[in-house]
Amino acid sequence: MQVGGLRLKPRISTVYFDNPRHKERLAFLKIIVDYYKLETSKNFQAYGQLLRPLTFTTPSPMPMSSEEGEFPSVMNGVFRSDNGELGIFVVNAGRQKVQFSADVDTSSYGIAADTRVDVARIAADGTEQKVHRNVSGKINLHGSLSGHGITMFLISPANR
Repeated sequence: MQVGGLRLKPRISTVYFDNPRHKERLAFLKIIVDYYKLETSKNFQAYGQLLRPLTFTTPSPMPMSSEEGEFPSVMNGVFRSDNGELGIFVVNAGRQKVQFSADVDTSSYGIAADTRVDVARIAADGTEQKVHRNVSGKINLHGSLSGHGITMFLISPANR
């Protein structure tokens, strides 16, 4: 469930920058690299503890992408950093735009149930949008993702 760790058919081992058929794959890889370059997200992907994934309430049932093999088109990775923050990456591996929604019970991810948290949505370019402020318990994460899109949610204690 590493972000971007998809095994698509055909399983080519080489991607060429000048091959028009690889354009979408290269654009997807660029988004992943852009997240690795951000200090905020790199700490989760490179050094964070991988936790159990979210369960989506939308879409239901989970759409499958069969363009290059069968796999869920919406996937996610939940990581906890050393300082207790959560980084949640939502990935649309399909080509079609998709709406998603998931309820996150922070106590299931090592944050005390009464801890107040802030939630921000962070784009691959570092743009940050506040989603929730000073909330606790179950938090709804939702939005839409374009085909081959990725977004990150940062959940951190509200007093930071």
